[in-house]
Amino acid sequence: MQNHHQNQQGAALAISLIVLLLLTLIGVAAVQGNLVEERMSYNMKDSVQSFQATEMGLKEGEDWLLTLTAQPDVVTTCASQPCVYNINSSLYLEDQTSSWWGTNANAYPSLIAGVTSLPRYYVEFERFVPDSLNIGETSSSGRFYYRVTSRGTGAQDDSVSVIQSTVMKRF
Repeated sequence: MQNHHQNQQGAALAISLIVLLLLTLIGVAAVQGNLVEERMSYNMKDSVQSFQATEMGLKEGEDWLLTLTAQPDVVTTCASQPCVYNINSSLYLEDQTSSWWGTNANAYPSLIAGVTSLPRYYVEFERFVPDSLNIGETSSSGRFYYRVTSRGTGAQDDSVSVIQSTVMKRF
C-alpha cells in the first residue's frame, strides 16, 4: 500500500493547478464580457441622449414656425437665424459637418445636460398648396409646407442623430 501511495503524491497538486487555471480563464472571460456589455450600455445611452437632443431641436424649429403670424421670407443666405431656405434636393443635410451646421442652422436656445453641443435645426420651404385645386383658378389662401431638419449629439461628438419632420402652416 505504501508503494501505491508514494506514486500519487504529485497528482493532487497537478489537478489543483489545472482547476485553478480553468477558473482563472472563466473569470477573465466573465470580466471581458462585462466590459463589452458596459461599453454597449454606454453607447446605447449616448445614442439615446443624441436622439433626445435632436428631438428637442426639431421641436424648437417646429414651434418657431407654428408661432409665426406672417409667412417668413425664403432666403439663400441668412444674416441672422432662424431663417427659411428653399429646399435643395442636392443638399444632404445628414452628411454635413458640425461646422456647416454651426454656420447654417439655428441653435437650441438653452443648455442641455449630457451633450457636447447644442442641437441645431434647419428650416426649408417645401411647397404651397392652394385651397382651390381647380385648374385656372388662383387662390391666395392655402397651406404652406416646411421641412425641419434637426441634428444633435450625445456625450460624444461622434454620436450624431439627424431627424426631419414636415410642418404645415396657414398664414
